[in-house]
Amino acid sequence: PQAMVDQFLREARIAASVQHRNVIQTVDFGTVDQYQPFMVMELLSGESLGDRMGREPKLSAEQFIHLISLTLRGLSAVHDAGIVHRDLKPQNIFLQRDAEAVYPKILDFGISRSLEQRGDRPSALATQEGLIVGTPDYMSPEQARGEANIDRRSDIYSMGVILYEGLSGRLPFECNTVGDLIVSIISKEPPTLREVD
Repeated sequence: PQAMVDQFLREARIAASVQHRNVIQTVDFGTVDQYQPFMVMELLSGESLGDRMGREPKLSAEQFIHLISLTLRGLSAVHDAGIVHRDLKPQNIFLQRDAEAVYPKILDFGISRSLEQRGDRPSALATQEGLIVGTPDYMSPEQARGEANIDRRSDIYSMGVILYEGLSGRLPFECNTVGDLIVSIISKEPPTLREVD
């Protein structure tokens, strides 16, 4: 359907608008005909941060913080381009290997939103009020509430959850149902890292 083609091209346009070492590079995009969209991205070699966090030997705290620091540089470029990612999680951070190093790249701009100027500060273009988008474990409280206008602070919260998980070995809130998880994100404080590990 045309709506799916439009969504695909919107994601490609957003991804192509950011040029940074720590963000996946989109080389080209378009349509072959009206219903055959394409997107060409750089070829990566490595694994997701999520996969790396799930295997031994574990990353040291120093290694993990270094990767998060580099990811935050890429996220800053995303935000400077006027984009809120809205689905940051370890699986959307790819650890690219080259001859000299391993460095992270932010992937998957499928549910990102462009920013527009509202008054004296930018905020995300409206999503339908009450619609929850993103991966629940990494959602900010405003995402969990389904707020329509979220901004870059939501991505920063998600990066905090990733950092918490990487340093402690667990998520801030571990619940049996998505509903309980959303209630916890909205209304509770997570245990401190010192309490967990």
